[in-house]
Amino acid sequence: GVGVVVENMPGVGMSHFTHPGDLDLRGLGLLLDVGHASISGCLDEWLTDPRAPLRHVHLHDNHGASDPDDPHLTVGDGVVDAAAVIRTAARSGASVVLEHYAPEAVEASLVHLRSLGLA
Repeated sequence: GVGVVVENMPGVGMSHFTHPGDLDLRGLGLLLDVGHASISGCLDEWLTDPRAPLRHVHLHDNHGASDPDDPHLTVGDGVVDAAAVIRTAARSGASVVLEHYAPEAVEASLVHLRSLGLA
């Protein structure tokens, strides 16, 4: 069959699914958007909650709750702990995509992740 994942979204009104436990994920997988979780203030919850069957990650950076427009910064230019995200994805067997608005940010994120031994 085809695996179905649901993406967490930030903010009230954008989604019914922001924090772990907001939606019953039985039979589904989680697409964790790291930036959305960061601006919602719940990234650490997502990385440790056993109810969140992690299957895929959108990795980018921002400045947390003070950055509500989620600019999809280069990994390492904000507050996201990329190492924790990558370790959690690896333990879960999840795939990770760099999700940026500019091609240069993808290249810079790869350089940063490689410098940390994460890519």
